[in-house]
Amino acid sequence: MALPVGLAFQLSPNFYQSWWFHGIYAAVVVLVVAACHTMRVRQLRDSERALLLRAEERTNELQQEIANRRRAQSESNLQQNQFERLFQMRRSGS
Repeated sequence: MALPVGLAFQLSPNFYQSWWFHGIYAAVVVLVVAACHTMRVRQLRDSERALLLRAEERTNELQQEIANRRRAQSESNLQQNQFERLFQMRRSGS
């Protein structure tokens, strides 16, 4: 009677099943998420700077427009007063 023959062997895991691959994979995922976050924060800061600059420019434009309108109103009031005085003088003189 023949004895059963056996052969013992051990398979090493594929590279993607090893602990070091999982560690590298996790590190890459963390780095990608951090890079995406950093890019988004930079984009938001750039947008904020642009918006602040635009608001400051518009504020300056509005302040200039207000000053121009006040100056025009003052000139108009002065001319109105001069006209009224001239009219009063003509009425009292005739």
